[in-house]
Amino acid sequence: MSPMILLQNFQADFRSITCERRESIALKDSLSDKTLTYKELNCFVDALAARLASEGAGSRSIVASFLPDGLTSLGLFLACFKYGWDYMPMSTQSS
Repeated sequence: MSPMILLQNFQADFRSITCERRESIALKDSLSDKTLTYKELNCFVDALAARLASEGAGSRSIVASFLPDGLTSLGLFLACFKYGWDYMPMSTQSS
């Protein structure tokens, strides 16, 4: 299956799941006990994407992240995948 078809499938599935399960818990951060419903996750992902777009992200962008693991890092990954940008996590630890 081509990458474009996988992306389109993910985008459709993400929309469908976030609509069907709006009030169900989507994520729980084990470090902070913070939870997000699918509705909140979708809004969070869209807000991150809007911020990236305002900083110049667009078609064929590569978004590098120095964020530690957690909800924001996962949200950024989902925003990139949802909007078709490449995601490149960067380590915050030296080797």
